[in-house]
Amino acid sequence: MPNFEKAIGPLWSNWGLRAWNLLLARDEIIAQRYSTLEAWKLALRQHLRVPSGPGEAWRENPGSAPLHDGRGFRHYVVSELRSITVTVRPGGNDVSIASANGRTDRYDIQERPLTEHVRQGLQAMYPSLYQESGVPTTVVGRLLNK
Repeated sequence: MPNFEKAIGPLWSNWGLRAWNLLLARDEIIAQRYSTLEAWKLALRQHLRVPSGPGEAWRENPGSAPLHDGRGFRHYVVSELRSITVTVRPGGNDVSIASANGRTDRYDIQERPLTEHVRQGLQAMYPSLYQESGVPTTVVGRLLNK
């Protein structure tokens, strides 16, 4: 069992139909998918601006995340990754995980204020793989991008 140090999420893929948490360990990353019911609950909570939701306990204690309870997940071995990129754009921010074999998975950051948390977490865990695109470098740019 990997020792997960951090977790980030919720993140979305497939045009907002799937929700994920990224569980971060030094040598691997697990993208753990929410169940369909949890994803709908999460979407409703975000729409109603309710602060907590499914998966929050996993983000607070990443080691407690259930990996073998029938949920879908994606497994990334850090040594086999080409890059981990956070992209900031007017339409929405995202995280892309690119494997050396050419496959790239993209996870959308639904709530723009979480972008800074995602950036800091990924940069701290994977400095040699971490990249940014479109991130404002000036104070005015950062204020306008919130």
